[in-house]
Amino acid sequence: MDELTTSRLRLRPLRAADAERIFEIYSHPLAAPWTGEHTLQEIRDEISFYERNAAGGGWCMYGVVLLETGELIGDCGVVPLELVGPELELMYDIHPDHWGRGIAGEAVAAVLHRHPGELIAVAKPSNAASLRILEKNGFKRDGTTFAYGEELLRFLRDTR
Repeated sequence: MDELTTSRLRLRPLRAADAERIFEIYSHPLAAPWTGEHTLQEIRDEISFYERNAAGGGWCMYGVVLLETGELIGDCGVVPLELVGPELELMYDIHPDHWGRGIAGEAVAAVLHRHPGELIAVAKPSNAASLRILEKNGFKRDGTTFAYGEELLRFLRDTR
C-alpha cells in the first residue's frame, strides 16, 4: 500500500522495526485501558500478519508518523476484525502525549479517504474520545458485539 500524507502526518505501512515502539504506545498507562494487554511478541506477530496479508486484502495498518519530527506516534488503518474477518475494521491508537490535538481524527480521515467502502469499528462504551472520532467520521452506532474478549459498541460506515 502507498503512504498517505496529511498536513501534519505521514502514514506508512507498519513494519517489523516498529514493534517495540507500538508496544511502548499500547503499554502506556493511559493507553493500555483502551488498547488491551499485548506482549511484544503479540505485536510482532500482528505486524508480521499485516505485512504478509495487506497487499492482497485491500487493507493496510499504517504507522502514524509526525512530519515535523519523524516520530512514530501510533497506528491507524483497516484490518480484518480480530484479524480473521470477514468484516473490515477501522483501528487507531495514538500515544497519549499526542491526545487532544486532533491527530487521531486526521489519521482516521486519511485512511477513510483511501478505504471508501463499508467498514466497521468497535469501541469501549467508556471511551468518549474514540466515540466522537468515529461519529465525526461518518460511523453510526450499530448495536454491540463481542470482540477482543469483551462486549463492545459496534459502529458501521456504509457509503453505498
